[in-house]
Amino acid sequence: MKDIIIKPKIKDFTGLFDKANENVNSILLNNLRNVLKTNTTIPTYIPKNFLESFYIYKNDTTYRLYIYIDNIWKYTDLT
Repeated sequence: MKDIIIKPKIKDFTGLFDKANENVNSILLNNLRNVLKTNTTIPTYIPKNFLESFYIYKNDTTYRLYIYIDNIWKYTDLT
């Protein structure tokens, strides 16, 4: 009697994780683009996520980085 050899069908996962990482990276990059926009008004909203808690403000020669900490917007001047 001959032995029966069963060969499992293996799906090719080549590039699957690279594509997943590309998707995650593009989402993060798009979020960072929104954070790095300069705004001409002072923030008054309550951030819904971590990235929304950073805000860049520019008015004429004044540059500020606002950060939402302890339920309030705080800033530091940029030079």
